[in-house]
Amino acid sequence: MTDPADRPPLRVPDPRAGAVTGFVGPDRAALPACRVVVVDDLELARRRTVVALEADDGVDVVAEAAGREAGLARVAAEAPDVTVVALALDDEPDPGVVTAVRGAWPGGRVVVVTTAEDDHLLGSVLAAGAHGIVTREGPAGAALEAVRTVAAGGAALTPVAAGALLDRLGGRSGAPEGVRRPLSLLATGVDPASVAEDVGQAPDRLAALLAEAVAALGG
Repeated sequence: MTDPADRPPLRVPDPRAGAVTGFVGPDRAALPACRVVVVDDLELARRRTVVALEADDGVDVVAEAAGREAGLARVAAEAPDVTVVALALDDEPDPGVVTAVRGAWPGGRVVVVTTAEDDHLLGSVLAAGAHGIVTREGPAGAALEAVRTVAAGGAALTPVAAGALLDRLGGRSGAPEGVRRPLSLLATGVDPASVAEDVGQAPDRLAALLAEAVAALGG
């Protein structure tokens, strides 16, 4: 463990930066190619996500859909590595959409796009089985980072989602020791590289710990 006196200052980015502030994942060079389905009823938002994903040669958007039932049908038919789905497909945020996507193709992973910042709601999204959460207002590249990360077995968390995960795991006093401080720092928007340095863990190892915590919550 790094001596606290030797730790570099923690970098806290602008919280308006979106999901990237809460991102911890494996090295990009090691990330595998992946097939993706995008489900979002807002056409401009859906196209923005698709364009961002297709900018990476390692991502193949195999289908997109504008509604819940059409999206679930595409997920079942395509069996994608990752499904990117809007939380509010019917105007109201519904964690049940994550359960439905995982039911349509249990072998895939799920990234949720949302404007919600309610920690209880995002905790329910993670408990339903989501592997990543990105904010709709975040940078266009956030969805790509999240997809590539969860496809490789990592977890992509916004600061609010990191806080929600921490609470679901028992809070700052009850959460497992290995993830308690990392999640606490990520929840305040601390730069993930600084979090890894602070806790004395290699980024890949820290990503694995967080992914295990998300998987334990989502079942």
